[in-house]
Amino acid sequence: MNQYTLNNRKKIWLWVELILVFIGLPLAFFLYREWLASWVIPTLIVFGILCLSLLLADPKFKRFRLWNAQQFPLHHKQMLLLFFPGSLLLALSCWWLIPDSFFSLPMESPSVWLLLLLVYPLFSALPQELIFRTFLFHRYKKIIPKKKGRMFISSLSFSLAHLFLNNWIAVVMSFFGGLLFSMRYIQSRSTAVAAAEHSLWGLFLFTCGIGVYFDGAASIN
Repeated sequence: MNQYTLNNRKKIWLWVELILVFIGLPLAFFLYREWLASWVIPTLIVFGILCLSLLLADPKFKRFRLWNAQQFPLHHKQMLLLFFPGSLLLALSCWWLIPDSFFSLPMESPSVWLLLLLVYPLFSALPQELIFRTFLFHRYKKIIPKKKGRMFISSLSFSLAHLFLNNWIAVVMSFFGGLLFSMRYIQSRSTAVAAAEHSLWGLFLFTCGIGVYFDGAASIN
């Protein structure tokens, strides 16, 4: 068997893996959300650890991408310039569409809100960025060589991963959020920077009230 055949088989298996993990698994969580809803975060954490382990075991992976702290000063202004008008739009949208949820979490459940501020970046945003940005961009580079192609696949799979929430607003917002976080990862080459931006937007969604669309407990009702 020649090297060309081996490479083709590897590419086929990578496509199969990509489809099963990043399309099939989200669809399974959507179809069986009544039984799997409570397993979303544990699955996310375990899968994030698995992706990190695979990355660290791959000699071709550039480990500096996991942190790359010098990129923070280069990107924090861009992040904030985009966040301030975007957060205002989100807040106004929440006030207009679901006024009962407008900043309800910090006002009615401040202890839950403070806990969320602590755990969301580490147990939600970071695993998601490891999986949908760092791992996906590195793992499937051979079969999707163009960054724009990987950015689209990353955003699409990130959107599909929110199907279990059972509402189109979460799915659509996740797609555009995926585009933003993918662009940030490409520009910064830093998981930490992408996770920081993800945390910023995610925490504000729950703070202002739009987070009701991202409430996993409500998805099974």
